[in-house]
Amino acid sequence: MKTVYIDCTGSVPIKGQPFHGGANYTHSLLFELQKREFPGLEFVLLLPFEYTPIDTVEESVYTGGYYKIIHVNSLSDDLKLNENSTLFMPLLYRQEDIRALKNIKQTNPTVKLVATIHDMRHLFNRYGYISRFYYTGLIHYIYFLQKPVWWFNNKFILTPAFKNGFRFVDTIFTDSNYSLQKIMEHGFSGDIIPHYLTPKPRVSNDTTKDNNRYFLFVSGNRVVKNLLRTLTAFCMFKKTDDKDYYLYVTGIDKQMLSNLVRYKKINKEIVEKWVRISGYVTDEELDRLYRNCSALLFTSLAEGFGLPILEAARHGRPSISSYTTSIPEVLGSCTYYVDPYDVKSMLRGMEHMTQEHILKQYEAWLSEYYPVIEQRIKIDLDVLFHHITI
Repeated sequence: MKTVYIDCTGSVPIKGQPFHGGANYTHSLLFELQKREFPGLEFVLLLPFEYTPIDTVEESVYTGGYYKIIHVNSLSDDLKLNENSTLFMPLLYRQEDIRALKNIKQTNPTVKLVATIHDMRHLFNRYGYISRFYYTGLIHYIYFLQKPVWWFNNKFILTPAFKNGFRFVDTIFTDSNYSLQKIMEHGFSGDIIPHYLTPKPRVSNDTTKDNNRYFLFVSGNRVVKNLLRTLTAFCMFKKTDDKDYYLYVTGIDKQMLSNLVRYKKINKEIVEKWVRISGYVTDEELDRLYRNCSALLFTSLAEGFGLPILEAARHGRPSISSYTTSIPEVLGSCTYYVDPYDVKSMLRGMEHMTQEHILKQYEAWLSEYYPVIEQRIKIDLDVLFHHITI
């Protein structure tokens, strides 16, 4: 019997970020994989010690009996895998995991290594000096050192680590053509396959309606998501808004918001009255926010894919999105695009998408396009499962 090992050590909640896209991706794959039958195969999850499922979907995966469980600390453990097995890493991005690939292959020479790489985030550094407002204390004042420190770390540590680790991977799946091109720049010579992401399956019976009109912005605490410029644009929008639009932001606390409103172009009074914040929310609460928003604001500076756009579309909600990196690959023309570095561009997006006839047109386009996306997701899943089980 052939064994397929699936590494889950990087796909669990991390400190300060209980929900993240990589974990959702892994759990979605595991949920879908167990619906299929693969005679002659056994599936073994490499799971961190003391990890407990955070919701009913995860619990059904880990305790349903379809998967065997082996507890490990990380891929850096001295793994002894079965002959001619496959090790699938659905979230390969940590330096320690990249460096562990050489030892895994040398210890287990007959094992096939397959990985999903969602982005090459270490290559991106176009944040701008205003990003210092995300921080307090010394970092706020010495943020000008960020670029030279990044350059040194990327050139002499991260890029060499990735180039060396990639030599031992047989097949890479990645979320977009944008990420594929970045991976190829690192000299990868194995099989590389674009793979459309799958939204995490959720069990929600909540039908609560929100009476407010609002834009939704998710994961606001990450600098790359670009909340600072988006808040600036929203304050400009509110000066002429006659429809009482709010901005709902998840993944952010009062301290972070307090940091951002120090930026002189942000109107504190508007933020206090019209911006609603919350920390990381449950899947059920996130579904409610998607379902009831007027549109998603996804003004990120860089993405390997752009899963929130897809999650909003699943609920029939359109997005105002950046036209940078991989984001246009998610929904094509069914998204209104803006320049994430230009607050006036984002302002025009908000003004455009709050016109009722335009909002309804985007909703109609999504209702026709999303079934096509669902079919693509199914086919891409079948291709991925084929490569990890042959």
